[in-house]
Amino acid sequence: MSASDARIPAELYAAKPATPRRGRRGRYWRIAIVVASAVVVVLLVLIGVGILRLPSTSPAPYSIEAIQWTLVQGTILPNATGCPNSTGWFGVSPFTWSGTGYPMSVTPGGTFTINGLLLKNCDSVTHNVTAIEATAPFSTVSVSPTLPAAVLRVVDSAYFKIAVSVPNDPGGSGVLDMTIMTN
Repeated sequence: MSASDARIPAELYAAKPATPRRGRRGRYWRIAIVVASAVVVVLLVLIGVGILRLPSTSPAPYSIEAIQWTLVQGTILPNATGCPNSTGWFGVSPFTWSGTGYPMSVTPGGTFTINGLLLKNCDSVTHNVTAIEATAPFSTVSVSPTLPAAVLRVVDSAYFKIAVSVPNDPGGSGVLDMTIMTN
């Protein structure tokens, strides 16, 4: 055998393109993706059937247990006959709204409206409602009709609509104290 015959052709020594290795790392990534996908599918199914719930984006309501009203008022004249069993211009004070409709749930940090405060003048002379104020942590936003409002003698009544700001205390509760100033 000659030296030239013992030679191996150069093309046999040429570099071959590397074949991609699919080692352990590749397998771990594939398993992790399959497991993560399965978890996502299971969670979506549980949410869809109502077993799991997404967290609410709205805060827990503020609960108003009652509304306590205090009338700052004078005493009716001896000859007034508008309100039996009362000595105040606008009736008995204090008085409370509670029972049916209470506790009342309202949006924390928001505003709600009291519709239907009806004050009857029990005296034989005209009196004015000069202010209607909520006690902290609440605050009065607006009152309709505009104050001061005259309430004529004996037979007249005044109907008020009051917007009140609620504390920004999600899940909180309390009694709303309202003061009505008169003269």
